[in-house]
Amino acid sequence: MRGVVAYAPPWGRGGWENAARSIRAVLSKRVFGRSQSFIAREKCVTVIILFLVLFVSLAFHVSYLIRYIQTRIQKYLQRYILTTVSNVFISAALIYFTLYYPEQIQKIKFPLLLWLLSGTVMVVMLMLQFTIFRRTYNRSKMPEHYHYNFFGKKVLHGSVLKPIEVGLFFASIPLFLIAGAYFVAKMIRLFF
Repeated sequence: MRGVVAYAPPWGRGGWENAARSIRAVLSKRVFGRSQSFIAREKCVTVIILFLVLFVSLAFHVSYLIRYIQTRIQKYLQRYILTTVSNVFISAALIYFTLYYPEQIQKIKFPLLLWLLSGTVMVVMLMLQFTIFRRTYNRSKMPEHYHYNFFGKKVLHGSVLKPIEVGLFFASIPLFLIAGAYFVAKMIRLFF
């Protein structure tokens, strides 16, 4: 049958070498399509890593811009400029691979790349929600954000929550759920 790789048990003919070879063949066919040479696989892996790094760099780029607009702190402007330069170089490397190795781009299975990007979005949204929760919790412990009522109970002021954080928290929930559901469903389909 075409596409089926025979698995030799480690205790049988060839031992662990055959088992490792068959697992490597299954993974290379699942991730990169047809079996490829080592150099071709390295180019595909390089392109996938460049796509992921560009995506993460763009996310940091937008976050530094938002932070600079909110606070007007110079370090966020410098980081924004640094991510701009890094995005240009990463994009130039991707353009180079696209122009000089188009066959390697065609061999990449983009559903796998989309799966990795959805996992990245899921983790970023989860970290954003955790950061907002931690900031709110720390602000609720500061004495300028609460007072005690007549019965001795702590009453929080409205200054504990910032409107931008509430908006970001509720906007990140659907992104987290959609990206997380896609990531988990694809992971189950790809590996189990």
